[in-house]
Amino acid sequence: MPYACAQLGIVLFAVMLVITATAAHGAIRLLVLCIDKSNDAELTARPKYTSLGSAAFGKRGEIAAAACVALQQIGPCVMYIQISADVLVPILCEFGGTGIWCSTAFWQILAVVVIVFPICLIRRMDSLKHISAVAMFFILAFSVTVVIRGIWVLTNTGLREEDYRAIEKHWDTANSTQCSTSTYHDGCYEVVPPGDDVYLFRAGKDMLNAFPILCFAFLCHQNMFPIYEDLEDRNHTRMTSASLISMLLCVCLYFSVGVFGYLTFLESNQPNVHTGKSGDVLVLFAVQSKGFDFALVMDILRVGYGISLILSYPVMLFELRHILEKYAVGDDADYSLKRHLIVNFVVISVCTAVAINVQSVGTMFGLIGSTTSPCIVFILPSVFYLKLRPDGKARPFAWILGAVGIILVPVSLWAWATGL
Repeated sequence: MPYACAQLGIVLFAVMLVITATAAHGAIRLLVLCIDKSNDAELTARPKYTSLGSAAFGKRGEIAAAACVALQQIGPCVMYIQISADVLVPILCEFGGTGIWCSTAFWQILAVVVIVFPICLIRRMDSLKHISAVAMFFILAFSVTVVIRGIWVLTNTGLREEDYRAIEKHWDTANSTQCSTSTYHDGCYEVVPPGDDVYLFRAGKDMLNAFPILCFAFLCHQNMFPIYEDLEDRNHTRMTSASLISMLLCVCLYFSVGVFGYLTFLESNQPNVHTGKSGDVLVLFAVQSKGFDFALVMDILRVGYGISLILSYPVMLFELRHILEKYAVGDDADYSLKRHLIVNFVVISVCTAVAINVQSVGTMFGLIGSTTSPCIVFILPSVFYLKLRPDGKARPFAWILGAVGIILVPVSLWAWATGL
């Protein structure tokens, strides 16, 4: 979010947050109306994105929905492993020394084997509510600290230069092509100096790089179906309320972290022109603690944030696993522990391998956010609603939403491809 804010400027960033959240909420309402008002007994009994696609366009609609959701879910399954490494490995490297303590791949594999894989064996979304609550606590604590630091920097702008000098020591800025691959800093991307200018509006090609991130940030539509299925006295009104509250919370959280993270580091949030690596705010905070100071507090919260991502992994995997099992054995197959283990093992192994080899989280954010995210947020809900609710009152909104998505995909994909 600080990176997106740096691309757009503070005011335009706030406007785009509200627009994207409104569109995402409207799309959820379109989807749930299709289910709630449907005469299809199978769809209402076991609502899924794929079953909604099947009800609207038959097998072609089902396959299109399944492909979009599967590819979309692969993205966060990769990115959560990448980001957790960005969060945890600098601290381990700082306090543990060299060697294996600084090996990104080692800690990623260890986290996957010890934590991710076991908790991904949970079968029901409802069983994840306590894990999700712990994850949300860590995310909120980290976010509040980012805001506090941003306010602190505004009162003492000299802290920006101190932060930059502290983190700059961690990167080989002179020989970025000759960096050692045995340390945490094997990415060796250069941090851009923060500068002094605060932008309210920013126009130009670079602003398009923020759109995939915003689309990705508000995408939860594939997970709406198991949540809707678990609601007590479920109906479109209750689901719409849940969606509205979620979107409002996300807008507040994203705006706070985006703006104050941007104000803390300014141009350091920008990607480096030589390496293409984005200014991930998680790696811009220094990890060199000198007793009980801000760096120590941030390190503790950063560990909690990394743990929260790991604990959230099953939510990201849930619908992807369902799609793979559906096309492997069918919806009516009885539960098999062996099959459950195999599917989890294959998916998590592949995603971990990709995360280790594709070090920049911005690469995955841009690719997924410019392709499958607009399809799931804008295009598919619109066409499903227009097909299944021909007399629905939300048809004008559905037409607008679908048109925006059709325009957004090639534009965002072009911006992502040319920015690599």
